[in-house]
Amino acid sequence: MEIFLTLDNAKLKKEYKIVNLCKNIDISTKTRLFELGFLPNQKVKVISKSISQGVLLVEINSVALSIRKKEASCVVIKWKKFCLLVTQMLAKQHFL
Repeated sequence: MEIFLTLDNAKLKKEYKIVNLCKNIDISTKTRLFELGFLPNQKVKVISKSISQGVLLVEINSVALSIRKKEASCVVIKWKKFCLLVTQMLAKQHFL
């Protein structure tokens, strides 16, 4: 089981894997994100969020980039480690 969410909802300093970009974004935004390295199967991490400015600082391919929250909402990611952790926690509770 895997959890899918968008990059703007990601927790800080957790590593995620990019699944794809949303289908309903315009071609110029999609091209820009691809050029910045937001490609499927790439690892990405949110370093910090600026709530008032609507900007996220993310790390992708060992490079720090700033992207708008609107752009981050178009990046679909998954967090497999979270699912493994929840599964392990449930298993421990079941066997205690």
